[in-house]
Amino acid sequence: FPLCRRARQALPALRRPARAFMHGRDELVSRRSCNLLADCPAVTLTMLPDSMHHTLHPRDKAALCDAIRALGDEPSGSRA
Repeated sequence: FPLCRRARQALPALRRPARAFMHGRDELVSRRSCNLLADCPAVTLTMLPDSMHHTLHPRDKAALCDAIRALGDEPSGSRA
């Protein structure tokens, strides 16, 4: 996957704050990808522990919706 390779190479240079959500029981996205995001200072990584790649557990759905709603509460220009 050339796009994945380019994204992994560009990630360390990311300077703008970003938010990522990873499914804790994802059967397609590797732990290596998760670790790359976790190691990037610009990325706030949230794990959705009970979800799989194509299945969002109700508890995780609530947490994801809360996080998205909270983005609207942040000061302009700031993302955590």
